Amino acid sequence: MREESRLKFTGLLFFLLTIGVLARIFQFQVVSREPWCSMAPRQYQDRVKLMAHRGIIYDRNLNILAMDAPVYSLAVDPSALEDKEKTADFLSKTLNIDKEQCLEKLKSNKDKSFVYIKKDISKEAEKKLKNSGIKGFVFVKERTRVRPFGDLALQTIGIVNKDRKGVGGIEQTFNSWLEGTDGWAILQRDAHNRKFSSLDYPVEQSKDGHHVILTIDHAMQSVVEAELKKGVKKYKAKSGTAVLMDPVNGDILAMASVTGIYRSDEPEFDQWIRNRAVQDCFEPGSIFKIITAAAALQSGLFNMNSLIHCENGEYVLTGHKIHDHNESYAWLTLTQVLEKSSNIGIAKVGRKLGKKTLYKYVRDFGFGNRTGIELPGEEPGLLLPPYKLNDFTLATLSFGQGIAVTALQMAASVCAVANGGELLKPRIWTKILDSNSRVVKESPVKKIRRVISQGSSLKMRSMLQSVVKNGSGESATVKGIAIAGKTGTAQKSIEGVKGYVPGAYVSSFVGFWPAETPQFVLVVVLDEPKGVYWGSHTAAPLFSDIVANLQGLTAPRNIIPGPKSKERAGSIMDFVSLSPEISEKTGNQRKSTGKKHGSIHYIPDLKGFSLREALETLMDYKIKVKITGNGTVVNQTPLPGSKIKKGMVCRLICSQNL
Repeated sequence: MREESRLKFTGLLFFLLTIGVLARIFQFQVVSREPWCSMAPRQYQDRVKLMAHRGIIYDRNLNILAMDAPVYSLAVDPSALEDKEKTADFLSKTLNIDKEQCLEKLKSNKDKSFVYIKKDISKEAEKKLKNSGIKGFVFVKERTRVRPFGDLALQTIGIVNKDRKGVGGIEQTFNSWLEGTDGWAILQRDAHNRKFSSLDYPVEQSKDGHHVILTIDHAMQSVVEAELKKGVKKYKAKSGTAVLMDPVNGDILAMASVTGIYRSDEPEFDQWIRNRAVQDCFEPGSIFKIITAAAALQSGLFNMNSLIHCENGEYVLTGHKIHDHNESYAWLTLTQVLEKSSNIGIAKVGRKLGKKTLYKYVRDFGFGNRTGIELPGEEPGLLLPPYKLNDFTLATLSFGQGIAVTALQMAASVCAVANGGELLKPRIWTKILDSNSRVVKESPVKKIRRVISQGSSLKMRSMLQSVVKNGSGESATVKGIAIAGKTGTAQKSIEGVKGYVPGAYVSSFVGFWPAETPQFVLVVVLDEPKGVYWGSHTAAPLFSDIVANLQGLTAPRNIIPGPKSKERAGSIMDFVSLSPEISEKTGNQRKSTGKKHGSIHYIPDLKGFSLREALETLMDYKIKVKITGNGTVVNQTPLPGSKIKKGMVCRLICSQNL
């Protein structure tokens, strides 16, 4: 009986166990099937992001100003490391990182299979890591934003942050066009954690970003920036701003903002990226007399030779005194008022025009409103309405006090004076292209309004040319070129505080050339120059230096990239059409199919390379590049085989006529 009971008990136990197992199987297979089915693919599948290729930013001649470039970042699989201490020591020496921090990262994440160590490692470091024989290194192919011309036009172009979003400039304004749309892919993963693509798994391809062609001419931008930096340093200014425009179509050929970093080791980020030409307002001072004089001519109340009594240097108006600087004049013509930069003379012109008339012309020239340029943070300036003007503030408005303008507003208004009287919207871009170089959007020349007649414009050209020949603008002359323009020196006000900063001035010069048939308008502004601060002694000579160095440059051209052959398209677009960011691990990796371009210590031969292939290659060598032309590299200096030295600059000559 006892034996029989034991058998029954054992049988019952097995029966219950079987029922329990079957119940559990039923639960997994039927009741809780979905969660387990969704978890299973994670063991052998991996979803990866296919990053869209951010579009290229070109200058007007299709020189690349900003583009994506491939870089490798290093991650580690701590669970695959045999000796974490040895690995941390090797990484600290190879990547120049802190050993203790690296070791702590490896130990604290020992159960993880992917830990970032350093982004954007050099080609030389990558080679050492791959040849180290240490298993567990993961090389992640990523992209970074590069500017082949360095910080040229940085404030206009902008930058891209770690989230691949544009910050400042064109990168920010056109971010939705440039960034594209990321895709994704499902990859198969084996027991060694290697990833493989499969036709059986779905893929959503990324959509590349669009390209933007700017009106900027990189050669002219280089000259303007270089000379502006010299001027800021020479005159010890707090900052400097310059805008170069084409008065015929409103194209911005160069726009530069320079911070006087001699006053501190390094400017703060917001000052470094700040586009002062559109974001900073200042009282224009005497350069604004151009606007008052143009209004006077157009109104018919004055002509070039109208006589104005300048009160022998002191003019009392409603209890306030207005002076002419260091000189006293009696009768002056309107032309001479500009030549001598008489505050009293132009104040009388403004009073005769009256509040409403002067205000109308100032508004018509674009002041008090944003220009509408496609750059972030543009300021509208400050212009008091007529009902807030009294006799004295009307007089001071006439010579540029009590009004705030941007350098771009000043450039645009003088374009109207120079081009025959039409105010144009400043244009910073011309076309947006898709990834196949097809035009998808254009920015046409936009005429806002006619401000003065062609006759008044001709008279203003003559008067402003006389200012440079015979008056305060003499230091802006350039040999062989007829310059027209006006100097300005204004006291600097404090926002929200009544009055001016003692000893703080803004010096400026605005001009155009050739005076008879203007092709260029240039505004130069220096904030708080030290020593002799007059515009005639600072901004005007700087204007002259910029104009002199701009001569001989190729005239601005509007070029659209034509259709490319399949072979050509491949070589050109490969640089920005990078592979998906799929990791490969050391210890069990496939052989690289990339071309080796010689020793890392010597300049490679780049002839025959597309411009992007050449740039990609030189990035590995950490060499600065200067480019002439576009297309295929036909010549280079230094010559191939030259030893690489610190700070070396490689010059590439490119041509499309092959």
